[in-house]
Amino acid sequence: MTQSRLFFALLPEPELAGQLYEFSRSIKTRPGESVTKVDMIHMTLRYIGSVSSEIRQCLISYSDALLASPFKIQLNKIGCWKKPKVIWCGPAMAGEDLLGLVEKLEIICQKCDIKAESRSFKPHVTLLRGADYLRDVRLPELLLWQVNYLVLMESVTHKAGVKYQVIKSWSLI
Repeated sequence: MTQSRLFFALLPEPELAGQLYEFSRSIKTRPGESVTKVDMIHMTLRYIGSVSSEIRQCLISYSDALLASPFKIQLNKIGCWKKPKVIWCGPAMAGEDLLGLVEKLEIICQKCDIKAESRSFKPHVTLLRGADYLRDVRLPELLLWQVNYLVLMESVTHKAGVKYQVIKSWSLI
């Protein structure tokens, strides 16, 4: 039996995804830790969850009219969340462009009858799972993410694990 969930996300260009993957591999120290696969590296902007095909189409329709400009994110902070056992990286401060895009996505979700997000947005890219302490490491000098598009993704859980699939992509102009 499979279960699928939707979320809006940003995907890095292949070069940046490769840098993040290699950095993740370099800080993995324990057998129980897992490195995020290079093709699964992303930044979730709004988790949606399991929805009907009508709500899925509603999200796509409203997103088709979304206006947002390309922007940059500097990944210059590394952190650890002990409860979910995750090491992540992200911007030290989220810029107005990123926060504005998240706000627009929240409005779209509410127009499609999706309950408002109660948690505050914490921009991050998961590097390692199963890691409960932060290593004494530094991120590579310059991890600059040029954001040119937004995606609606589906997370599908199979017996063999989770796979992410892009449902639709929108260019930022």
